[in-house]
Amino acid sequence: MRRFFKVEKGSVSIYFMIVSLIFFLFSTVLIDFMRIMVAERKLEQATKVAAQSIMSDYNPKVMNDYGLFVYNGDQGTAQTVATNITKDNLELKSGYFNIAALSGAESQVEFASHKGKIGLTSEDTLKHQMLESAKYKGPVAFGEETFKIFEFFTKNGRDTRALRKMMKKQKEIKTEMEVRYKSVVEVEDALKDIKVNPLVYHNQGLSVEMIYDFTINLVYQKHLAEAASSFEKKQQEQYVQEYNDAVNDSNTDPKLLENLKYRQEAHQKKLDETIKAGQTALAKINGEHNNAINKITELTNVITKLDAAKVAIDKAIAANNKIKKLLGDLPEGDSEEMGEIRKSLESALVPEGKLEGILKKINDAKPIYTKYKGLLESLNQILDKALDTTLKKEINWVKTSIEVTETSAQQKIVEALEKRYEENKNAVNTAFSATLDLSIRPNLDAIKNTNLTNTNESVKSAKDTTTEKNVRQQLSEDENNQKDAEEQKTTNAMEQFGKIIKVINTAKTKLSSEQEIYTNLEKIIATNDMANDKDYAEGTPPSTEDADDLIDQSFDILDFLSEMGRELGNKALINEYLLGELGTKQPVSLFDVNNLNPDNVEGLLSDFEFKNKQVEYVMYGKSTPGANYAAALLELIMIRLVCNAISGVFDPKVKKAFKIHFLLGLATLLAVTIVETVKDIETLTKSDDTDRDDKKVSFFKNKIGVIDPRKLKLSYRDYLRLMLLFDRDNQYSRTLAVVEQVSGQNKIGTKPTQIKITNSAKIKPWFLSNAVKTFTKLDSNLINDELEIKSELYYSY
Repeated sequence: MRRFFKVEKGSVSIYFMIVSLIFFLFSTVLIDFMRIMVAERKLEQATKVAAQSIMSDYNPKVMNDYGLFVYNGDQGTAQTVATNITKDNLELKSGYFNIAALSGAESQVEFASHKGKIGLTSEDTLKHQMLESAKYKGPVAFGEETFKIFEFFTKNGRDTRALRKMMKKQKEIKTEMEVRYKSVVEVEDALKDIKVNPLVYHNQGLSVEMIYDFTINLVYQKHLAEAASSFEKKQQEQYVQEYNDAVNDSNTDPKLLENLKYRQEAHQKKLDETIKAGQTALAKINGEHNNAINKITELTNVITKLDAAKVAIDKAIAANNKIKKLLGDLPEGDSEEMGEIRKSLESALVPEGKLEGILKKINDAKPIYTKYKGLLESLNQILDKALDTTLKKEINWVKTSIEVTETSAQQKIVEALEKRYEENKNAVNTAFSATLDLSIRPNLDAIKNTNLTNTNESVKSAKDTTTEKNVRQQLSEDENNQKDAEEQKTTNAMEQFGKIIKVINTAKTKLSSEQEIYTNLEKIIATNDMANDKDYAEGTPPSTEDADDLIDQSFDILDFLSEMGRELGNKALINEYLLGELGTKQPVSLFDVNNLNPDNVEGLLSDFEFKNKQVEYVMYGKSTPGANYAAALLELIMIRLVCNAISGVFDPKVKKAFKIHFLLGLATLLAVTIVETVKDIETLTKSDDTDRDDKKVSFFKNKIGVIDPRKLKLSYRDYLRLMLLFDRDNQYSRTLAVVEQVSGQNKIGTKPTQIKITNSAKIKPWFLSNAVKTFTKLDSNLINDELEIKSELYYSY
C-alpha cells in the first residue's frame, strides 16, 4: 500500500476515469430509455381505456334484442371522449413523482371499415357478431339423427347420383322406349303377310320357241290376213266378186257356181284361221304380260314395305342405342336396392343383336326380291318386243291364179289354195326376217327356276321377332292395369299439387297492405349500399303439368343436400341466430288437401305475413308480400320430393314393381313420391290445434342404412335450418334490413362497429437526447430535444 502511494506514474487513474465515463454515459441512456418505455406503456394503456370508453356508448336496443353491437355516437363525440380520457390517464395524481412525465397529449379518432364497408354493412363483421351472439344463446339445434342426413348424402353419393341421374333421365328413357316400340310395331305391320310366290307362266311351258311362234302368228295376221296390200286379201275379194257375179248371171252353170262358192269359202277359212291364230297369240302375250305386271306390282309393294321396315327398324335401333347410352351414363350405385333398379333399367334394353338381326334379314331379302323383279321386267320387255310385227322388206308374193270350171274337183281347188297360201306365208316370213332370239332363254329359265321360299321364311322370321316380349318391352294386361292405377294416383296427387300452388299464389295477392314493409326494406338495403339481386331460383314454382318434370326440377336441389355435411360449422350457428332472433313461426293454418279452395284463403293469410316469416325474407329477398313464404314452401316441396324419391327406392312395393318391369317400377316410384309429398306438405304446414306443437314428418319413410325414420323427424323450422345452409346472394344485407325495420333503429347498418384511435405525447429526456435516439432505435421523432411517441389502436366491441 505504501508503495502504491509513492508511485508517481498515473496510468491506472486515467483508465479508471475512461471506464467510469463510459459507464456513466451508458447509465444515463439506459435511464432515459426506461423512462420512454414506461411512457409508451402509459400512452398505450390510456389509448386502450379511451377506446373502451368510446365503444361503451353502444345501441342498447339492438344489443338486447339482436345481440348486435353498433356505436351510438358520432365522430365528434368519440373525439372528445378520446381526448378527455387520454389526458385523465396521463396526468399524475398529486403527491406522486412522475418519472415518465408526458406533455402535449393529442388524440385522433377514425371510424374503421372492413373491405370498404362500414359497420354491419360488412358481411364479415355481421357474420362475426352473429356467431358471437349465437355461441352464448344456445347450442345448434341439429341433433345426432339430423347429422345422419348429411352423413347419408356424403357417404351414399354413388346411390344418390345414380338415382338423381335416373330420375332426370327416366323421361328420356321412356320417350326412347316409346319411339322404339312404335317403330317395332311399324316393322311388324310392314312385314306382315309378305310372301312372294314365284311367277307361274300364263302360258304353261313358256319358251323362246313359243314366244317366237306368238310373234309369227301376229305377223301372219297383220300382213297375210288383214293388210289391204296382202295378195291373199285381194284374192279373197276377187273370189267373192266372181261368185256374186255368177249368182247374178242366170246362165251360170250350177256346177260352176258351186265350185266358185267352194273356192271362196275355202280361202276365207284359211284367212280366218290365220286371224284366229294371231288373236290367240296376242291374247297369250297379253296374258303373260299382265301376269308379269301383277307380279311386278306385288314385288314393288313388297320392296316398298321392306324400305319402310328398314326405316322403322333403323329408328328402333337408334332409340335402343340412345337408351343404352343413357343407361351407360348412370353411376353405379352401392346399395342392393339401386342395383335392383339398375338391373330393371337394363332390362329396358332390347337384347343385343335382336333388332340388328331384323335389319339384316330385311337387308338380305330386299336384293333377292329386287333381282326377281328385274327378271320379270326383262320378261315384259321380251313380250313387248314380241308384239313388234314390223317387216324388214317388201313381201314377194306368190301370185298363182287358181281358176275354177264346171269340171274342177273341189279337192284340187283346196290343194291349190293351200299350196299358194303356204308359199305366201313363207314370203311374209322372209320379209319379216325374224330368227329365234336364244339370248332370252336364260332369263326365262331364271324366272322359272327362282326359289323364294327361304327369303319368304326369313322375312317371316323377322316379323315374328318383332312380336317377342323382350323386343317390344310391352307390359302384360295385368301389369298395364297396375301401371295405369299408379299413374292415376300420380295424376290425382298432381291435381292436389296444382291446388296447393294456386292457393299459395292466391294468398300472396291478399297481403297488399304489407307492401309498405317490403318497400321500406328495399330502401334500407339501398341505404346500406348493398346489392340486392331479386332473381332467386329458389322461388321458381315447379311445373305441376308433369310429375316427371316436377321431380326432375326437384333433383337439382340434391347438390346442396350433398354438400351440407361439409359446410355446417359456423354456418349452422349463424342459421340458429337467424331462427332465434328473427321472427319465423311454424305454420298454423290447415292445408287440407281434400278441401282446398283457392278462392277462399282468408284462414291461411297469417302464415304469409311478414312478422311471422322474417327468416323467409332473409332467405329469398322477395319484395312482394307473402312471396317469401311461398318460395319456402316451394323449396320445401322440392326437398320432400327428393327425399320421398330416395325413400321410395327402398319401399317394398316399389322394389317389387321394378322386379316385374322397369315401366311399372317407375310408375310406382313416381306415385309414391308425389302422393307422399302431398301428405308431407299437408302435415308440415299446420300445428297441433291443442298444444300447438310443431308438426313433423320423417325425413325418409323407410330405413336407409343407419337412418331410422322413426327417430329422424323434422318440422317446418327444421327444414328452414336445412334450407338456410344453401348459399343465397345478399342474405346478410337482408338480415340487417330486417333488424333495422323491426327494431325501428334507423341507419344502424352504417353505424361503426370498429374505431381507430391514435394518441401522441412528448417526453423530454433527462440526459443526452440524441444518444437515446441513436442507440435505442426508438421509432419516435426528436423535436426541440423532446421525443414524440405515438400509440395506435384498432378497437371493436
